Amino acid sequence: MTFAWLAHLRRVAIVAAVVAAGTAHADAPSFPNVTSTTFASTDGDLPVPDDGSLVSLLRVEALSGQIVDVDVTLDLPHTRSDNLEIWLIAPSSRTITLTTDNGGENDNVFAPVTFDDQAPGTASAANVRNVEYMDLAPIGRVQPEGALAAFVGEDPNGLWALVVVDDRGDDERGTLRGWSLTVSTVPAFPAPAPVTFSGGGNDIPDDEVGSLDSSVVVSGQGTDLWDVNVQVDIRHERASDLDLFLTAPSGRRIDLVTDVGDFVPDLYAGTTFDDGAGVPVSDHVLPEDGTAFTAVVPEGALGAFLGEDPNGTWTLTIVDDQGGGNGTLAGWALVVSAPCRSGPGCADPPPPPPPPPGTEVLCSECVGTDGLVRTDVPGCEAADLQLSLVRLVPPRGLATRGNLKVGAWLLSSWPTTGSVGILVADANGVLVCGTLGEITNRGTTLTVRGTAARGAVVVKIKPGGRVLIRGLGIDLTSFDDPALTIGLRFGAERFLVQGGLRSRGTRWVYP
Repeated sequence: MTFAWLAHLRRVAIVAAVVAAGTAHADAPSFPNVTSTTFASTDGDLPVPDDGSLVSLLRVEALSGQIVDVDVTLDLPHTRSDNLEIWLIAPSSRTITLTTDNGGENDNVFAPVTFDDQAPGTASAANVRNVEYMDLAPIGRVQPEGALAAFVGEDPNGLWALVVVDDRGDDERGTLRGWSLTVSTVPAFPAPAPVTFSGGGNDIPDDEVGSLDSSVVVSGQGTDLWDVNVQVDIRHERASDLDLFLTAPSGRRIDLVTDVGDFVPDLYAGTTFDDGAGVPVSDHVLPEDGTAFTAVVPEGALGAFLGEDPNGTWTLTIVDDQGGGNGTLAGWALVVSAPCRSGPGCADPPPPPPPPPGTEVLCSECVGTDGLVRTDVPGCEAADLQLSLVRLVPPRGLATRGNLKVGAWLLSSWPTTGSVGILVADANGVLVCGTLGEITNRGTTLTVRGTAARGAVVVKIKPGGRVLIRGLGIDLTSFDDPALTIGLRFGAERFLVQGGLRSRGTRWVYP
């Protein structure tokens, strides 16, 4: 028996073992009253055109309730896996990226594969972008490049489409030998309003000398997680140095992003990781104008946490795996939506804390009973603050949260101790008003972090009076006029400025 034949038999044995281990049933999230149904394509073998595409349709019907989970299993041998781009399109027309250009030059890594948000993964990773590939070794069960949890809440019935593209004309060949959908539904119920829990920041250790862990404690929420998003404000000279991970109270951990962004600075300075954001972070076009990503789909699916009890400690871990670039986590927030049905384990949300002393100095004296800023009141007129830039990203679709970045200059002296309040308003009313907390001194920079309008807000004052305000996941649903007023209170001192925004794509900017 020749060495080549022995090597072939060894590869066959490896493939058989991996297929047996990797095609285990994909479990649905542990919601009450989940019903799971599998629908299989009857198209038979479909050759994948070299440097072309194919579409296979599958009808889902007679299901009641709304989607809580979708898993996709396909059998697609191909002689060069990174030629393939695969998408799933729902009856709603929402499109999810399953994989694009993953697998390297290895053969048949998707023969078979199950794309499942709850995939436990391997020793290397749970998602298709970071899993370890071997020639002729199917990867089995893996998280997709996009998140199938984006379908949660939709009606499952109708035509679904699997789109397969071979994007290279290099004579490598493949065949879609079959595919199926496992759709899990629950009886319809209203999702609760999301609740934001804010975490602190710190400097990020450079070049793998350690990691930065920042935790938040979620409490008072329902026991069945329906949705979770992560908002981060990270300043770093080179985005691709960074790896971000999120660990839930259950111990389950996912990759948010690893080594994406080349040498773009501050790419994650105000970014929301959201399964429903549309574009996977690994496929996103890098900005040319120095702006940060606003909302992206993480590498690992946040849908992996669906159905878990969100109450407990969540940890954001940041690793800088290259030397020479410095960075800081300014702050981050976890936005949780968890229905709580009657019965054991359901806790009432904690009552909101009373407003800190001093809030009324800004929010009562400078805001009239009609909700408008009173610039005719002494101390509330626009003065002592000069606006330099504004980047306001309103909420999109059914979302209620947006992001805000403000740069300004203080034109007079200011206190270096005491509490800080913030006011943001347009010509039709107040958007944000409240006290953030006490000033802390971080080297030459004064910093205060807190929550306002259901989001995380950071204010920094640098030497010379330079002011930077960042609001992540704040409620901007009432924003409807470009005439903006920004106010700050330091102790009893008030500083206000007004400016007119202009539209730039989906954002409002100044100047």
